[in-house]
This record gives sequence, structure tokens and C-alpha cells, in this order.
Amino acid sequence: MWQATVATDALRYVDVLSLSGAGVEGTGSTWGALLWAIAEPVVSIVSKKLMLAVLVLTCGLAVYRRRFALAVQLVILVGGANLTSQYLKTHLQRADLGLGDSVYNSWPSGHTTVAASLSAVLVLAVPRRFRPLAVVFGVLYTTATGVGTMIGGWHRASDVVGGILIVLAWTGLVMALDGTLEPGRSSRVAATTVALLGGSALVTGAMAWVALDRTHDLGLIADPSRAQILVAFGGGTLAVVAAVCLAFACLSGLLAMADHDIATPAPLPARG
Repeated sequence: MWQATVATDALRYVDVLSLSGAGVEGTGSTWGALLWAIAEPVVSIVSKKLMLAVLVLTCGLAVYRRRFALAVQLVILVGGANLTSQYLKTHLQRADLGLGDSVYNSWPSGHTTVAASLSAVLVLAVPRRFRPLAVVFGVLYTTATGVGTMIGGWHRASDVVGGILIVLAWTGLVMALDGTLEPGRSSRVAATTVALLGGSALVTGAMAWVALDRTHDLGLIADPSRAQILVAFGGGTLAVVAAVCLAFACLSGLLAMADHDIATPAPLPARG
């Protein structure tokens, strides 16, 4: 993602153009200010205190359920994902490609990494019957945070997607450490959740591709129109939605497969 959207001039131009679409930074549009009024409370709650509170809550839930290994997994997931995000943001270079954009590195989005990692540990910590609700909350909260940073002019779409991918990678890693969850097989709700999220990722991803490809065809024009900027922002937003849906579809699928691998006790033979 970094190589394609930061080190390549054409895709980087599209990414930069999408940053201007909300209108908060530099355009002064009324609708952009309204969007920021909605987004600001969502992104402003991201903090170390929030991370600590969610970790204490989810680890406490895991310990209460006698899932001690899971409590360790949750700490590794949140710590590893967010430390990775901060390390990359500090050490990656954003070269000047002559596009007139800022060379200050913002990849990946720390706010999105926090939101996605906290959402992931919530999905992992709750009992199976509550997972679909946790997944829905995670998708909405992660999307709102990621798009909110775009609306505020803090991050580009590639920054947000990068944070999501980092969390997905660490989620797979901690699940590989201990894939067992709880006895019994996953329900049809889990399969439905994976199918709906996967379908949503395909649809929104295709729409994002069309919008961003149209923006890419504009070339490196010096003065894009308002409509062109909005198309770029819409494409970036749809790309974020697709990435979030894909990440939580993968998480839900991994959980369903882990449940499926746990053998259920054979039923007792009927008397008589």
C-alpha cells in the first residue's frame, strides 16, 4: 500500500486529491464544515486512556471467562499494532515527487490503527453469540474514525487503509498463537456475517476503483475542479469502507474456522 500510494506519482496524486474532497482544509465549504462537526467527536475520543480502558474491559472479560491465553492475545494485538503504526510513521520517508504536496509522512493513520485494534479485541473477547453485534460496531466505528481523519485533513485514504491492514496482520498473528476459542461449532450467523461483509467489500471496492480510476485519468492537472475533487474523495472513502469490510470479514472467517476446528461432544445414544 505504501509503495503504491506514496512512492508512485500517479496513485499518490489521486490520494492527495482525495484529501481535499471534504472541503475542511483550504476550500472553506459549508458542507465540509458540517461533516467535520459530525466527525470531530468521533476522532477526538481516540486516546491512550481509551486504549487502556478498552484493554482493561476486554482482558477482564477474558479472565472472567477463564480465557487467560486470550487476555494475553488482546494485549499483544493492541500493543503490537499501535507500536508498528507509530514506528512506520516515524521511520518511513515521503519523498518529494514534484506534485506540490506535503512531504511530511502520515502513513499509516495512528487514529485508525487505534480504532481498528480496539474493535478487533472487542470481537475476540465477547462470547460467540455477541460477535455479530461486535463486528457491526467495529465496522461502523473503524470506518467513522478513518473517514473522520480524512474529513479533518489529517490523513489520506492510503494512511487509513494502511492502519487497517496493520491491525489485520497482527490479528492473524495473535490468532496463530492460540486459535482455540470456545467449544461448539460456529452458527450460520457467522457465515452470513462473512458473506455480507465480503460482498460489501467487493461492491464498495469496485465503486472505489471506478471513482479513483476516473480521477487517475484526469492526469496531473494543476487546478482540478470541485467535482473532480469530490469524485476523488468519494473514491477514497469507498476504498476505506471496502478495506474495513474486508478486514472484519477476514476476522469473522478466522473465528468461524477456529470454532469449526473444535470438535463437539458426540450426542448420547437414545434410550430404548
